[in-house]
Amino acid sequence: HRENDMTMFKEYPKNPILIIDDEESILLSIDTILQLAGLNHVITCSDSRDVIEIIERKPPSVVLLDLNMPHVNGEAILEKITTLKPQTPIIIITGRIDAETAVNCMKSGAFDYIVKPVDENRLVASVKKSIQYCELQQENLELKEQLRAGNLKQPEAFKKIITNSPKMLLLFSYIESIAQTSQ
Repeated sequence: HRENDMTMFKEYPKNPILIIDDEESILLSIDTILQLAGLNHVITCSDSRDVIEIIERKPPSVVLLDLNMPHVNGEAILEKITTLKPQTPIIIITGRIDAETAVNCMKSGAFDYIVKPVDENRLVASVKKSIQYCELQQENLELKEQLRAGNLKQPEAFKKIITNSPKMLLLFSYIESIAQTSQ
């Protein structure tokens, strides 16, 4: 029975949520909040020097980043991630309440800004929104690639329509590609 239970377990989201904070208690708290919300594919990092290696090894779907970190500060990490993986949504989680820091983070590419102590509902909503954003971006890239290639995956679906028109074939490709999306 255990094997069946293991195959039933599905990680969500597909790519991990990376939480970066030097305080182990914060990492545990945020991890628990996300797990209880069904967001169970989580990686935690307490040493800011390890962030780039983690991201290169397993690109995250979203990053939750504390600004006040020893070794490499949060602003520097934000800049590195947005340069290395510009499509990755980054949610800043910090004890700093000042507007100037929030504005600077948003200008630097942060997706959202949450002040500690973290409101659980706000955190979960922000993470889910960023995952949806990431999934939509991925769907768009796949759709563009499929349209560019112009190859039908299931040509039998269109076999009753006889045509050599490039516009019709492009339309078939478009129909096929959007049929797979949740949108």
